[in-house]
Amino acid sequence: MVNWNEAWQRQWKPFVVGRRLFLAPPWDSSSTPAGRMRLDLHDGNFFGNGDHPTTRMCLALMESIVRPGCRFVDIGCGTGLLSMAAMLLGAAKAGGCDIEAGAIEEARRRMPQGIFHHGSTEMFAEGAGDVVAANLALGVLEQMERELFRVTAAGGTLIVSGVLEEQRPQWEAVFPGSRWQLRSQMVEEGWLAAAYIAV
Repeated sequence: MVNWNEAWQRQWKPFVVGRRLFLAPPWDSSSTPAGRMRLDLHDGNFFGNGDHPTTRMCLALMESIVRPGCRFVDIGCGTGLLSMAAMLLGAAKAGGCDIEAGAIEEARRRMPQGIFHHGSTEMFAEGAGDVVAANLALGVLEQMERELFRVTAAGGTLIVSGVLEEQRPQWEAVFPGSRWQLRSQMVEEGWLAAAYIAV
C-alpha cells in the first residue's frame, strides 16, 4: 500500500541558495552544509516557498545586502519566507504585507516575531525599510514604483523580481529611473531580479 504522505514529502528536497543559505523541509534530517544557515522550506497555498527562480534570486541578492540591525520589508510577502531569511541574515526587524489574508495568517504563524499586515504599502511609513523586497509581476511593479520608493529608506536598497527576461525593455523603462541606481542584477531560468539603491 502506498503511503501518500511519505511519497509527497519525498518530492520536497533540500537545496542551497546563493553562498550562505540552505533550504530544507522541516521533516528533512540532513545536516546543514558547513558555512550555511538552514531555512525551513514549507509547502503552502501561497507564493514564496523558495522553489521558484524569482524567490531564489531574491534570497541570493539579500545575502550581500541585508546587514545586522537593518529593517526589512517584503511587499507581497506570501508565506513570509524572505522575512525569515532576513532575520537569519541579521535584520533587527522584518515583515511585510500581502493583499491575500490567508498569506498573512500563514506568515504570522510561521514567524510570530514578524510584522505582517493584510493590505498594501499604505501599512508602512515613509522609509520603513532599509531593505525592501518586491517579488511581483511587472504590471504591479510599474503601478507601485512610487510607493516602493516611499517605503525604501534614503540610501536603502530595493530588491525586485517577478519579471521575465523578454520583458526587460518594459522593466528598464521603470527601473532604474531618476529615483533608483542599479546595484546588481541576476538572471535565472528566463527570470530577472535586480537590486536598486534609492537615491
